[in-house]
Amino acid sequence: MTTSYAGASAHYLSPRRRDPVKRHWEEPVNHRILARALGFVEGDPVRVVDVGSGTGDGLALLEAITDRPLDYLGLDPDPEMITTAGATHEGRDGVRFLQADVRDDLDLAPDLWLSAGAPWSHLDHHDFRTTLVRLLRAAARRDRPTALVVDTLGRWSMEWPAHWDDERWDYRMSFFQGAGDDPVAAPMSTHTRWTIDAAVLEADVPLAALEFHDRSITVGRHTSTAAFHPGLTDYRGLVNALHDGDTGPDLADLRLDPPSGPAPREVESFFAAFAALWNARLDRATEQEAALGSDPSRRRVLAADLCALEHGAAPGLGVGHSLIALIVVAP
Repeated sequence: MTTSYAGASAHYLSPRRRDPVKRHWEEPVNHRILARALGFVEGDPVRVVDVGSGTGDGLALLEAITDRPLDYLGLDPDPEMITTAGATHEGRDGVRFLQADVRDDLDLAPDLWLSAGAPWSHLDHHDFRTTLVRLLRAAARRDRPTALVVDTLGRWSMEWPAHWDDERWDYRMSFFQGAGDDPVAAPMSTHTRWTIDAAVLEADVPLAALEFHDRSITVGRHTSTAAFHPGLTDYRGLVNALHDGDTGPDLADLRLDPPSGPAPREVESFFAAFAALWNARLDRATEQEAALGSDPSRRRVLAADLCALEHGAAPGLGVGHSLIALIVVAP
């Protein structure tokens, strides 16, 4: 395996990346969180620093939900990402990219610290905590609110139950490898609301909001690769087929067995209850198809129903591919 990101830019810029799950399940979660964040900040333009910006995904997410003027700075330590991002957004007013690391003391004071795609998981737990504490304390010295969107890998994702007891492990980004490439690999840390809470408590700053959101509980990209859970059902692929109205897949293949591994009781209880609700919707859809026949429109309705279930049930425990915290410091 390699730690090079040589194939990553092509993945992030590819239209194929925005599959139905991306558009209907994942991006709406980011949009809701960012809309909440923007509701607290007062900048005009809104000063944004995007941590681990890559090719500018965070900027696209922001621009999809607001017409407010933005003064955007994307930070990424990878030179290829910065080069690609600069070329992609060349000539845009108020959009800049800088090769830098959030752990550096950059003397920045934005209205919004943005992140998308779990860049905070690149930090080990010590660096994660010390960096977040530093940003929170700096935000408290400002004279207006600061929102921080902290995007990490979820500790208890069904994509990697063998790693539930590991705080940091080699994460293979095989979903964007090209033909003949080895999967990109990097040590990554997983987080929970409790590890983030600990940093917030240490910072000891006045808060207007502290929220936790799970994204992609059943449809994370590694349900398709099974890279960390051999034999895992390709839920993402099957759900994409539902959105496409494909009547070929057997609905029984979508049934969900609660994942097992070393986890708190709250996590075990969530997965048991969620699997029961998920499977009940599949049972109802199967009964309808037995009576009425398989139909593309009903497959699409089932996809939307399962999506609404996941969005409504997500507890913010770290049970999805991503755990996203919204922290608003209001001095």
